Order: sequence, then structure tokens, then C-alpha cells
Amino acid sequence: MTLSTNDIEAFIEILRSNPELRRKVFVALAPDEFLALPAKVDRLTDELIAYRQASEERFARIEAALHKLICLVTEHENWLRRIHKGVSQVKEWHLEYHHQKHIHAYTGKVLRRVRVVEPPDIEEPLRQALSNEEVVDVFRADVMARGRLASAPDKEVYLVMEVSAVVDTADVARARRRADLMRKAGFECLAAVGGQELTEEARLEAQHSRVFCVLDGNVRGWDDAQATLTFSES
Repeated sequence: MTLSTNDIEAFIEILRSNPELRRKVFVALAPDEFLALPAKVDRLTDELIAYRQASEERFARIEAALHKLICLVTEHENWLRRIHKGVSQVKEWHLEYHHQKHIHAYTGKVLRRVRVVEPPDIEEPLRQALSNEEVVDVFRADVMARGRLASAPDKEVYLVMEVSAVVDTADVARARRRADLMRKAGFECLAAVGGQELTEEARLEAQHSRVFCVLDGNVRGWDDAQATLTFSES
């Protein structure tokens, strides 16, 4: 049977107006592999969705694990910093105590009969001359002592010392300020810093401020410090 052009066009028009017939013709003409494509696409889509969900869950677990690891590392670092800070404080306290306990050994080359001064021993004259804040500032000195000049045993002087493993300019400034407050209250007082090391800036500041330094038992700047005493030339 031979179809004319008109027959073909009429058939196409029928297909356009009849979706069900068009579907049947398509199924009849299309290869099986092509007809199987939608199902394959659906399966691949489902697999991709499942893979994406699994990946998201896996990445979420990895992210949670990394977060826990970061928290542990941070906690460990904080713990180490606290330990380091605690050890440093213990060292500072021990150094202060050692200078108080052995102040006569640290200053024995320049002072005689040196002994630690307790705040109550000088509190009354300090309160008569200074404000409450200034009195508290003096009492915060690491070491307070008094003794007699080795070069003039009849001259008694007081000593205010700041102690630090590494002496810096802040230590020098505190010692100078507290010695000045003692002088303001009528005491002949020397300013000193003690420790194991001295920064270059602190050395220059101590020299400028006439604060003598005691480093591992070695006294530096004593002559300049002694010149601050009012009876230094008598």
C-alpha cells in the first residue's frame, strides 16, 4: 500500500490531535534502549541524590570531628598557657621570697645589719605623710628592708626593692616611685631592683633614675644610688 503525501500529512495531523495515539506510535517506533532511558535517568538521579546525602552526612561528620579536634587543641593550648603562667608565678614568688629571706646576702657588700621591714613597723609615719593609696603602693613592694651603710655604719637607711626574674623598666619605675614615697614620709630610702636578668632598657632607666641593681648577688649602680641620700656627703 502506497501512501500519498496527503495521507502522510493527514496522519501527522491526527497524531498532533491525539496524544494517546502519538504515544503508541512513538513506543512502536522507538528502540528499546531509548525507551529504557527514562528509567535509567531516574535511577541515576536517585543514586546521585543518595550520594549527595551520604557525602553531606560524611562531610558533616568530618566537620564535627575537626571542630572537636580544634576545641581539644585550643583547650590544650589554654591548659599549657595556664601551666606556664602558674609556673612563672611560682618562680616569681620563690624569687621574691628568696630575696626577702636572704636580703643580707644580696646587699651585704654595701649594707650592714640588714633586716626585712614589716609594714606595721613603719605604717604610722607613712599614714601621717601619705594618702591611703600611696601607703598601699609602698606596702606592695616586693622587699622592704633597713640597714646601715657599709661605708658609714652610723647611717641607717631603708631599702625598697622590686624583684623579677627578668627586670624591666616597669620594675625600675615601681622601685623609684616607692622609694620616693618613703622619702616623702621622712625616711632615708634607696631604690633597688633584683633578679636574674636585666633588660637593656631597664639598665639605662636604672642608671638614669639612680636605682641600684642586684643581679645574682652582684651589685650595680650603688654609688649613684647612694648619692640620692641627703646625708650622702656628710
